[in-house]
Parts: sequence; C-alpha cells; structure tokens
Amino acid sequence: MFRIVGFNTIQETLKALLPFNASNLLLEEIVMQSSFIQFHGVGECLFKKGDFPLGFYFILHGKAEILIPGTESIKLVSGQMVGLDAFLEEEKLLFDVISSSPHLESIFIDRRCYEFMINQAPFKKFIDQSLLRYIGAYRQLLVPSQSMFL
Repeated sequence: MFRIVGFNTIQETLKALLPFNASNLLLEEIVMQSSFIQFHGVGECLFKKGDFPLGFYFILHGKAEILIPGTESIKLVSGQMVGLDAFLEEEKLLFDVISSSPHLESIFIDRRCYEFMINQAPFKKFIDQSLLRYIGAYRQLLVPSQSMFL
C-alpha cells in the first residue's frame, strides 16, 4: 500500500522513535537534511553485498533484514539503523540488506546529515548504542572461538 507522507508526519515519527527528547528545531533540521525513502514489497534491496554505502537508513516504519548466508538473518525494525557500521568504517557491506515487510519507510542519512547529527550529544550516544547492538547481533551468529575477536 502506497501512502503519502508529509514533512510533519516524518518529524513526528522520528520524534516518537528516538530514545531521547529531541527539540522540534533539531528534528526539522534532520528531516530537511535527510531523504525520505519508501520501499514497497518484501525483498526490495536497501544495500547489496559489496556496496560502499554513501549513508545509512533509519527505519521509520516496517522491517528489514541483513541476510547472512548459512545462518539466520539479523532482523531490523522501526527505530533501528541499517548500514551504519559499513558507512562509519567506510568499508564495503558484507551482506545484502532487504525489506522484510510489504512497506518500509525510512530516512536516508548521508555524510552531511550524519556530521550534523553526530555533533548533537544525544545522537552521538544513540549511534554508539546502535553500533553496540550491531556487534552483539553479529557476535551471536559466530561460533564461540570466533566471537572473542569482536
């Protein structure tokens, strides 16, 4: 189902998903600097293995999966970020990332928007916590002898 989403809706959704109280001025700036992107259909590609991400997605509504061959995928939901780890490391993505719900709404945060966000203390903490969740999710997929390297 396709729906029209306006500036205020994106801002309100972002505010509801953040685990801290962000000012309306800050949220307006982020919404203006990011790009609203919708995916329609299960299996749509957000990132392909081997891509060098120019930014990352913040999921506003819907679900995504990091597909890891030979094991369970990592499930991502509203309020989580996709591609953040590879973006920050400026490395190729190791896995495909797809939408896993019929409709996914996100904002795409490029380098310029990220630089603005990271200078805001609550966002820096939020991004750091998100990276720790990524590491934890990857660690759970490894055999015990491999997990000591993460």
